[in-house]
Amino acid sequence: MAALELTTTVDATMDQSLPDTNTGSGVTCLVRNAVGSIKQRSAVTFDRSLIGADWVISAATLKIECALIPAGSATGTCELLWIDASEPGPPGLPALTEADVTWNTRATGAIWNTAGGDFETNVTPPTFTIPTSLGEIVTINVLDIVEYARTNYAATTPDQIGFCIRQSAGTGRTWSFASKENILGQMFPTLTITYTEPPSSIASRPIQRRAYGRPYPTGSRPFRGPGE
Repeated sequence: MAALELTTTVDATMDQSLPDTNTGSGVTCLVRNAVGSIKQRSAVTFDRSLIGADWVISAATLKIECALIPAGSATGTCELLWIDASEPGPPGLPALTEADVTWNTRATGAIWNTAGGDFETNVTPPTFTIPTSLGEIVTINVLDIVEYARTNYAATTPDQIGFCIRQSAGTGRTWSFASKENILGQMFPTLTITYTEPPSSIASRPIQRRAYGRPYPTGSRPFRGPGE
């Protein structure tokens, strides 16, 4: 069994009060429930092409680190939605781009069908409780989303899998998590895939050779004995 850890390729806040403002270069991503007309959601995406099409995946987890808890704390529940446009939804929709995603747009010249994001409804979104302390690591099980994306969009482009973190219940105070631009030593958003490869994939790899030219048996690992 092995694990692949992916760092986010896009992480940005979508702010209803600043619907055309991009925040892709920000060091944190904000999340806030509705208070009047103010909602804040954050999009994070990963490179799906690095996930093997024939892998047997046993676990997929998204991890984020809390970077801000406001005075009085934010309480409530958040949900992790799969961004339909990144899979890519209806044919022709572009991938999300960090320099362009806003409340109104997902990429240059491409608006959301619904302002604030388009979400896949065939997978039940996982939920989590808003973190209560600075530096708290939130771990979210996204196995169902990753497997659905692989099964239903294996042959599509762009090779991007995207999530939206949205507060679904609770207070209206803003909380945030560290982005990949964070320079304070906090953890970037990461997607970890735990998997095994089928024997056919291992057997098809090129034969590895010792320095003096004798091949290792197909599928075996190099072993260093005395003098090697």
